[in-house]
Amino acid sequence: MKKIEIFFKRLFLRWILFSGRRKKSDARVKLSKGDKVLCIRLNRIGDALVVTPFLHHLKLATGCEITVLADRHNHFVFRNNPDIDNVIIYEKGAEGTGKLLKKINNSGYKAVFDLHDDVSVTVSYILKKLKVQYVAGLRRANAQLFTHVIDKPDSTKIHVIDRCLRLIELVDGDHKVDGLLTTPSIRYFPSKEDIENVNRYFADKFTGSEFVVGINISAGSMARYWGTENFKKLVEYLKEKKIEYLLLCSTRDIKLSLEIDPYSERTYYTPGFGEFCAMVGKINLLFSPDTATVHLASIYNIPVFGLYVKYATEDIIWYPYNTRYEAIVTSSPTLKDVKFLKVMEKFDPFLNDELKRHEHS
Repeated sequence: MKKIEIFFKRLFLRWILFSGRRKKSDARVKLSKGDKVLCIRLNRIGDALVVTPFLHHLKLATGCEITVLADRHNHFVFRNNPDIDNVIIYEKGAEGTGKLLKKINNSGYKAVFDLHDDVSVTVSYILKKLKVQYVAGLRRANAQLFTHVIDKPDSTKIHVIDRCLRLIELVDGDHKVDGLLTTPSIRYFPSKEDIENVNRYFADKFTGSEFVVGINISAGSMARYWGTENFKKLVEYLKEKKIEYLLLCSTRDIKLSLEIDPYSERTYYTPGFGEFCAMVGKINLLFSPDTATVHLASIYNIPVFGLYVKYATEDIIWYPYNTRYEAIVTSSPTLKDVKFLKVMEKFDPFLNDELKRHEHS
C-alpha cells in the first residue's frame, strides 16, 4: 500500500474512533433465547474457521439467533452450521456498505460482536454506524467503539481460538453454563452429498484399511509453497516406505501436482470447499503448509505436520487446535529455504509414531 494511502487510512480511522466513541458498561451483555445477535468476521477461510468455537458456545450459552457478517472469501464456511441462523455477505464500496448498514439497523439486533483479532478500518466504520444496544470485542486500538470490552489475551502465548473464546466471558445469558459446555473445537459441516462423493472417490483409490498421508501443496500464496523438488522427495520417501499418499490441491495448483507426481492417480482436487473438507477427514495424517487445511484437520482430530512461516511477528503460530501435531517454523518470509532433510528430522519420527497408533487402533 502506498504511503499516502496508509496516511489517509490512519486518518480515517482516527476520525472513526473519535466520533464513534461509546460509553463503557461494566455489566455483562444480557442475552436471552431468540435475541438477535450479529457476529462480524471478514477476510479468509482460516479466519472464519477459528471463530466457530466461539459461535458454538455463544449459541449454547444463550440460545440467541446468530447472524454472521462474512465476505465473499469465507461466507461458505458458515453455511450449513446449526449454530448460525443467517449469513450476510459484505459487499465492498460505498453503495454496498450503505445498504448493509441500513439492513442491520432495521433488523432489530440486540448485540454485535467484533470477532476480529486485529483492528480493521472497514469493521470499525461499520461498528461506528450501528444502532444497537451492545457492541462487544477484545480490547484493541478501536476499543472506543465498544460498549463491552475484555482484555485481549497475549497473542505471543495464547492460540487465536482461545483469544476469541475470551469474549464469552462478556455474556450473561439466561442459559449461561458453568464454564464451557464442551471442549472447544472448530466446526464445519460438509453436506451429505459432499460426504458421499468423497466416500466414492476414496473407495475407488484405497481399500480403507491402509494408512494414508494427505499432502496438501496449496497454501493461498507461493510464499508458502514448499517447492516441487521437496514434494517430489516426500512422495518418493513415502513410496519407499510403502505408505499410501494423496496429493491435495486447489484447482489452481493442478499443474504443480502433476509436476510433483506425473501420471499419478493420487491427486485430489475440487472447487468445492465441502468436498475438500470431507476428504481431509478421510486421511490418517496431514502434511501441509500453514493454511486453512490445517484447521480442517482439527475438525476430525487428524494429526498434522505443518510448515509455518513466522515472519516479522511475535504472535504464536495458528497451530492445529486440540490435535496432535509437529511443525517446522521458519522466520524467513517464504518456505523456499526450508530444507528437505531438516523437515525429515522431525517428520520421520512423527510419522512413525502415528503409524504405531494406527496399528494398535
